[in-house]
Amino acid sequence: DEIEDVLIGCAWPEGATGSNIARQIAIRAGLPVSVPGATVNRFCSSGLQSIAMAAQRVIAGE
Repeated sequence: DEIEDVLIGCAWPEGATGSNIARQIAIRAGLPVSVPGATVNRFCSSGLQSIAMAAQRVIAGE
C-alpha cells in the first residue's frame, strides 16, 4: 500500500510491451495489479523527467 504509482523513464521503448514498460515493471516487481504504471518518453531526459514528476506528486501529497 506504500507504492501508489510507478513512473519509469524510457527513451526508446521497443517490442510488444515497450509502450507500457512501466506497467510490466510494476507487475514483475510483485506490486498489486491495482498499482498503475506510466512510461515517460523524453528521449535523453526521460529519467530526469520521471524523477521530477514523482517529486511533484510527493510535494503535492499525492
